[in-house]
Amino acid sequence: MRLSLSKGSSGVINLPKNLKVNAQRLQGVLVTVPNTDDEVFVWRNNTWLPDKFLPSIGIEGLTLSNNAIDADHDLNFSAGAALTTIGQRRVARLDTTLVKQLDSSWEAGNNSGGLFNDVNLEAPNTYHCFLLVNNSTGEVDAGFDDNLNAENRPAGWSARRVGSILYRGSSIVAFNQFGWFFEHKTPIVDLNGVEIATTSTLYTLSVPTGLPVEASFIFAGGLAGDIEGGDVSISVQSPDQNTQTPNLGPHVGSFRGTYGSFFVFTPVDLTDTTTVLSLLRHTNAEAKIKMIRTGEYLGSAWQTTLITTGWYDHALLRGY
Repeated sequence: MRLSLSKGSSGVINLPKNLKVNAQRLQGVLVTVPNTDDEVFVWRNNTWLPDKFLPSIGIEGLTLSNNAIDADHDLNFSAGAALTTIGQRRVARLDTTLVKQLDSSWEAGNNSGGLFNDVNLEAPNTYHCFLLVNNSTGEVDAGFDDNLNAENRPAGWSARRVGSILYRGSSIVAFNQFGWFFEHKTPIVDLNGVEIATTSTLYTLSVPTGLPVEASFIFAGGLAGDIEGGDVSISVQSPDQNTQTPNLGPHVGSFRGTYGSFFVFTPVDLTDTTTVLSLLRHTNAEAKIKMIRTGEYLGSAWQTTLITTGWYDHALLRGY
């Protein structure tokens, strides 16, 4: 239920008895008040009371993007709002795009340094992007930390992570953001003709570290050594899953089945083709997935290739 009030109206609403009973069943239902400096009302103690922080963990706007002038080191934070979840719980609203510099120490303001104190700029590394609000003045800013909990943020500020970026070589890896999905502008080849181990082994992808994400990648399993009857079977899993040894069958003709959470890869004829799939797998906090192989490759030229296209940052939905 959502009620709109005129500016300057009282924070207590006298509802009809039957409506109040219904509202009591929906604790935390919001009443928005247009043009009242983002004042929010929440149902508490059997009445509507004003509340200065938004009891929600959603993010409005705040899309990240490489800055056009210095895409290698500067990041744009688009206009938007979010509830801070680190420090005090406050609504932080950014009215216009804010540009922060990853290669300079943090200072308040647009086109200024964004790297928090005691944080070094080094590659390869992940830097988490935070919206900030000053606990005393309400000033809103942003910055970067290599700590997921923004432990190096300036004193007196509360924070909310709005994304994470990769830093490779001497530049921010170029990306596009679509909601919770971060897409590499140029897909990154993480495995190129690699012989997947026959024991459970972790492999690193080009996604953020510090937290699990759902990696998106293109996977070419490889070509079997025995073209007419052999299989190359690879289990592709989250590191947190119990290891599933790949199954070489069953199969009918050129089709090979799937089992559980892993896929079976095999050639379909005598040509130089291999099964290629687009997959999603959850990583651990070290950006790794788990794989194990059965069967033999045709040769070193027909081994496994993996190209990372991006990742889903589901933790943003949960407020961290």
